[in-house]
Amino acid sequence: MSVAGEFKIVLIKIDDWGNPSKKLEIITFKISNENADVLHIPHGYISSIQAMTSSSKLLVMADYRINEIQDEYKFSSGYFVT
Repeated sequence: MSVAGEFKIVLIKIDDWGNPSKKLEIITFKISNENADVLHIPHGYISSIQAMTSSSKLLVMADYRINEIQDEYKFSSGYFVT
């Protein structure tokens, strides 16, 4: 099983990795084990994944190995405005 429970996934396409605009579009998805959904996230997006139920499990696949590339960017929770 690839998904158990429910997740909220937020995506933002970054315009400038050094100094992104604070008013970029925020796209929100909700996925759950009730559907057989697959979410593809293209290059250039940052993501936030939040489990909405306890004991949730999510299968994540990437086209590179862990620590193969340096792709970790962090922004404060209030950086982007809606």
